[in-house]
Amino acid sequence: MSTFMALAAVDLPAAADPAAYLETLPRPEPVAVWITKADEYTRLSFYAEGGNAWLAESIARSQGWTRALIALDHDEYGAEHLVLSNGDGHPARVQHVYLHWDATPGADFERVTLSELAPAPGLAPAADGTLNDARVWSAVAALYNADPSAVARAGRYAEEAHTHLGTVFTPFEPWWDAVGAVYPPESGGDLTVV
Repeated sequence: MSTFMALAAVDLPAAADPAAYLETLPRPEPVAVWITKADEYTRLSFYAEGGNAWLAESIARSQGWTRALIALDHDEYGAEHLVLSNGDGHPARVQHVYLHWDATPGADFERVTLSELAPAPGLAPAADGTLNDARVWSAVAALYNADPSAVARAGRYAEEAHTHLGTVFTPFEPWWDAVGAVYPPESGGDLTVV
C-alpha cells in the first residue's frame, strides 16, 4: 500500500472565516479538512492522499494563515516535517526535517520542499536545506507557545524518526504532540471535503 500523502494543521486568526480561506487555497484535487475553533485561533487540519506533491506549496502560497505544521509522506522516497510561520504575510520556514529510509538523503533526494522559502529570522538551514537545531526548537516553541523541552525532544527525535517510515503518521507524531496538534482525522473538528 502506498503512503503518498500530506497532513497539515494550519492556524488562522480566531476571527478569520475558514470557508473564505478554503475558497482561495490552491488545490488540484479534493482534500479532507477538519475545522476546530479555539479562543486564540481556528485550526484547519488537512488530510490529502497524494498531497505530498502539492499541499505544502499551496499552503505557503495562500493568504491569511499564521502558522502551519505540515507532514509530507513520500512513501519510498522518505518524508518531510515542516513548520512554517506567516506572521507578517511573508511565509518562512521555522523547522524542516527530511527523513530518508537509511537516515541520510540518497540518490533519489533532489531538494527539500519549499527550500526556496527563507528561514525565519535568526535561523540558518543546513547544507541540505533542512532546519533542525537548538535555535529552531526555541523558535518552534515560541511560535506555538509550547514547552521548549518537549519541542527539543521532538527535534532530537529526527535521528530515529526514519525507523518509523512506512507507518502512517508515526514518523511525525512526536513533533505534532510537542506543539499540541493531532492526527487530522482525530482532531474532533467538523469535517468537510473541499
